[in-house]
Amino acid sequence: DLQGSGNEPGLSDATGNMALIGDFKKIWDFWAPRYDRLLTQRFVMIPTNETVCAHLKEKAPPPESILDIGCGTGRLALQLAALFPGAGITGADYCRKMIEMAEQKNHFPRLTFIHGSLEQLPPGKRYDVIVSTHSFPYFADKAKTAGTFFRLLKPGGRVIIVQGNNNNAYDALWLFFVHLTVSRGKFLSVGKVNELLLQAGFSPGRVRRIKPTFWMPSVYMVEGLRNQEQIKCDQIQDP
Repeated sequence: DLQGSGNEPGLSDATGNMALIGDFKKIWDFWAPRYDRLLTQRFVMIPTNETVCAHLKEKAPPPESILDIGCGTGRLALQLAALFPGAGITGADYCRKMIEMAEQKNHFPRLTFIHGSLEQLPPGKRYDVIVSTHSFPYFADKAKTAGTFFRLLKPGGRVIIVQGNNNNAYDALWLFFVHLTVSRGKFLSVGKVNELLLQAGFSPGRVRRIKPTFWMPSVYMVEGLRNQEQIKCDQIQDP
């Protein structure tokens, strides 16, 4: 749920005319007041946030700057602000109503919410960590998006992408129903996300499965590292 700018809706001039799939504003404006009460919070969003926070907590030194792109109502950004009180954290989202709800909950002085997407970020700003939880499917040109993530990171930084993955026929079935309810986002396999990150210049990082639920598609965390750091991967084979 991210927004572009410029003359044509959904285009990001500052990121190489990086279009988004469709016009999601009305969809997410509708869901914003209900978002924190959706059943998917319990089975997908909360486990996602817990996994991301636990993963980052393992890393040293702690990040000084974090970007949460597609932050929704700010639940993950707020958790990260509590976990890393010394870090400057930016949450950005396409949907104004999502950002309004996030701002109502924010009591952290170093946490800032921005209505918009990559092109609304402070010029020249670089981050130690970029997290994209359940927003990556909505970028039409995912290769350019991955390249933008790479350029926005400091050397030694990391990007963490979490999304429903189209790894097999079971995933494809459930993602069909996702398309009916919220959007026409394109959900990739774990292997394809890794491939895009490698093409953008990242080294492979951790791959972790978010707590599985039988009536949901598989959800994975895929990490890319911007040079200066390589770790042993626990990759899965692309189904």
